[in-house]
Amino acid sequence: MSKLDRGALLITVPVLCLAACGGHSSSKSAGAGGLESSAGAGGLESSAGAGGLEPAAGAGGIIGSAGTGGTRDDTCPIDLPGASELAATPRANTNLELLALKFSSGVVAEQAVYDRLVRDVALITAREPSVADIDYYAPHDGKQLFLQTDARTLSQMQAGTYRAWSCLNGTYGLVSSDFSSGVISFATLTLKGIYNLVRVSKDYAALPGVQSASANVGGGDGSTICVVREDSVWHYVFDRASGDCLAGCTEHEYLHFTVSSAGTVVALGQPSAAELPVYASTEACR
Repeated sequence: MSKLDRGALLITVPVLCLAACGGHSSSKSAGAGGLESSAGAGGLESSAGAGGLEPAAGAGGIIGSAGTGGTRDDTCPIDLPGASELAATPRANTNLELLALKFSSGVVAEQAVYDRLVRDVALITAREPSVADIDYYAPHDGKQLFLQTDARTLSQMQAGTYRAWSCLNGTYGLVSSDFSSGVISFATLTLKGIYNLVRVSKDYAALPGVQSASANVGGGDGSTICVVREDSVWHYVFDRASGDCLAGCTEHEYLHFTVSSAGTVVALGQPSAAELPVYASTEACR
């Protein structure tokens, strides 16, 4: 179970806004991969309108989509991940998939990076079972996006008439949509896979009527796994954190390991004062 499921209290943006944002409604999208069978919360419709073309998920090009009497304004960005990448996520170990995203260049974690992390962590925990309960403390869950919109756009999203996001929702697999209107209008989207939400949010932020888009982040702190890659040898520091972790953990117990590309594990014990800024820095641990 990831830290976002069991760690310190998560304070999502919609919860913070709810008191000021007025009414709240929820729209769940049905079907595998978050595709709606009929017009709903911005998902793909099951049949094309007259004279239109349906979008293809992850095709990596600009693609028209269905619309009465012609194409709609929901063309795909040209740099979307391909179908094979999208099919790979979510993986069996979603926590290490989130960690793999740190070292991957695309929207989806690279398979080789994910496989190396899964193998190395298994080897380390087999050698040192005391760290088996420590997971990577991810900044977000890789699934939820927070969109701030204008009032008209939110109404269209709720009514299922907002077509501009159909390609993105179909590509990333919209699972559910939650809406809130009031002083601030916003939508919270839950997607199928584990994604680099910094990259994904840029595509959503470019949609008409969307004022901003970002990962729906949590708060607090907790234990984590820090990773530094040095050629064929990867350094792992398992940080068992405690103290006032809601405000930022005040106590840390570190154990340092290296794993070679051949799978040789070396236990290095507690990092020295000189090693901590390198192998247990914020960059390495978050």
